[in-house]
Amino acid sequence: MCSGFTESRLNAAKATAAQFLQKFAASAAGAERQVAVVTFSSGANAMSFGYNTYWLDVSDQANLETVVDKIDSLSADGGTNMDGGLRVAYKLLTQNAIASINYRNVILLTDGEPTYCVNDF
Repeated sequence: MCSGFTESRLNAAKATAAQFLQKFAASAAGAERQVAVVTFSSGANAMSFGYNTYWLDVSDQANLETVVDKIDSLSADGGTNMDGGLRVAYKLLTQNAIASINYRNVILLTDGEPTYCVNDF
């Protein structure tokens, strides 16, 4: 697969994420819109927005811009470990920091098919 094709898919995923976040933030109507971002390639990690800060309220315009900028800075880095990404997302969703939020969701965007998995053995 040529790198241009991979970059094109990644750019499409980043544009989709930005569009989603803008609509999600605009629908806040006074409510918080907490967002965390998980990146995954051969491994998986929660994106940090500062010291131990993994959640930002994107109903705040500055936070929205921070999250979109961080997503826009992502680059392709080898594999696609969706399994690891979903596990990190689950850990974030069960943190006390967002325990009071009634609706917690995972939106998975990828530029490729799974090529890595977590081995529990």
